[in-house]
Amino acid sequence: MSPIAIVTASDSGIGQEAAKELAEKGFDVGVTYHEDEAGAKETLAAIEEVGRRGEIRRLDLTNPNLPQAADVIDELADAMGGGRPREQRWDRRSNRRVLGTLLRRVAQGLGHEP
Repeated sequence: MSPIAIVTASDSGIGQEAAKELAEKGFDVGVTYHEDEAGAKETLAAIEEVGRRGEIRRLDLTNPNLPQAADVIDELADAMGGGRPREQRWDRRSNRRVLGTLLRRVAQGLGHEP
């Protein structure tokens, strides 16, 4: 089984280049985008071009309901084959609380007030 990476905002710029580099290094890559679905598909094509597997999901980290992002990441990890059996996962409520707090602070640091 190949290692798996999920790269947020990998539809363009640094995120896109990071996703491509990881694919070239042998990773299967989960791609996320906010609005640029075409850019995400371009990233996916580059991943597949080097023989790696990828999946795309829309992820809005500017949404005030940031804990939903945890569900998107979980779903993407599962689709990539990186999900763990339920008994080995964090309790989903704890996962959402921790990730939601982290994402809220990141958004505040970027000038968003969720």
